[in-house]
Amino acid sequence: MKTRTGTVLIIVATLLIGIIIGALGSGFVIHRFARHMPDMRHRDLFVERMVETIDPSPDQEEAIRDILTRHAEEFAEISDSFHRDASALFDSLRAELDPVLTEEQKAKLEERGRRVRRLMKHPGPPGRRWPGEKPPPPPPDEDD
Repeated sequence: MKTRTGTVLIIVATLLIGIIIGALGSGFVIHRFARHMPDMRHRDLFVERMVETIDPSPDQEEAIRDILTRHAEEFAEISDSFHRDASALFDSLRAELDPVLTEEQKAKLEERGRRVRRLMKHPGPPGRRWPGEKPPPPPPDEDD
């Protein structure tokens, strides 16, 4: 009986460790890539980053900029739509959680929401840019 209990505990502990590692790993990956998503909303910054990445020859640059500019609008629309949908989903989540949470838990959730909104407006550590990257243009004014 003790052997069976020990085996079950080892399996459960292994499962929990796997879940924790998976959650931390996916959170890291999502944070790392999502940090640059707000840049997609700013057409000019998107075009400049892509031009720097592609490094076109002088003969190619005008055609590539035209193509990127056309697609930048679509990326901006998708990004804006995602942010609206995500915001509505979080509002729904908070409304459903509100009657269940304590005041302390509500305060923690609100603080996390403030941090996320701040990160979405200013992704990454202040002043951090890719090597050779120019400072981004200021974002358009938005009322919160």
